[in-house]
Amino acid sequence: MNRNAIKNEGAEKAYLMILEDIHMSFAHHGNVIHVLRGISLAIEPGESIAIVGASGVG
Repeated sequence: MNRNAIKNEGAEKAYLMILEDIHMSFAHHGNVIHVLRGISLAIEPGESIAIVGASGVG
């Protein structure tokens, strides 16, 4: 998602939070585990989100 796409969705939308190009990783037994790679999203007031992995853990 880029800022232009967000602006074009609706001129009057007010987003609570905009996240762009988020990356997250952690070390586990000496290995790096990448859990988020380039995630972008816009959250509107009143919305809730969850990011859940393949194993159902989030």
